[in-house]
Amino acid sequence: MGWSRRACRPKPHSLATRYLVRYFENGTLIPFALYCSMAGLGSFAYFTIG
Repeated sequence: MGWSRRACRPKPHSLATRYLVRYFENGTLIPFALYCSMAGLGSFAYFTIG
């Protein structure tokens, strides 16, 4: 059962790449920077608290 959860889990790198490509097309990277900041803070909180 563990392998099916890993297979169905969204891949963070593909999500980040999708955001990055979308905002390259628009000409601004502010939303991507916000996404990266939130992901970084979330990871920090997870590993600090958890």
